[in-house]
Amino acid sequence: MRNKPFVSAVFLTTASLISSLALGRGQTSQGDVFSKALAHLLSIANNGRFESIKGSVSPDTDNEGYKPTILLPGARDCLLWIYRDSKSPSYRCLMAQGPAALANYDGLVEAVSSALGDRVDRRPGQDDSSGLWRIVRTTRFASPSVGQVDIWVEQYQGRSRRAREEDTMLNMTIEKF
Repeated sequence: MRNKPFVSAVFLTTASLISSLALGRGQTSQGDVFSKALAHLLSIANNGRFESIKGSVSPDTDNEGYKPTILLPGARDCLLWIYRDSKSPSYRCLMAQGPAALANYDGLVEAVSSALGDRVDRRPGQDDSSGLWRIVRTTRFASPSVGQVDIWVEQYQGRSRRAREEDTMLNMTIEKF
């Protein structure tokens, strides 16, 4: 089953979304598409309706990861996690990979901030160096009325510097507050 974008005929790369916002164009049509998709996904999360966008099960997820039927514009890959235990469900997307991950971080934070406005508390997170994956940049947006959005860059620490750059990922997660 193929994922269906939130807005048909418009699928943005993270770089094109971020560059349009960074050029001072404000809420361009691309920014509007991202804002509307983000608001829709946060509404689904806060109303406990993640099941409504659950597509086919994704391989290698122990039947807890599903391909969502709604994609966040600019995302390269998304998974809807609906756990069997007490963890809250979440919507997680890979937004950029490789050198573009760190390069696009600030722009994605700005795009989310612009989409959410004053309705949320924005806090930088702490770097986490535990294990083979190191969180090198992180920001959390949270509000009981809006939901929670986490943006982070993680790097794999187990190989050479060049391999680490290739194994650098910009991620975004949407959850109920």
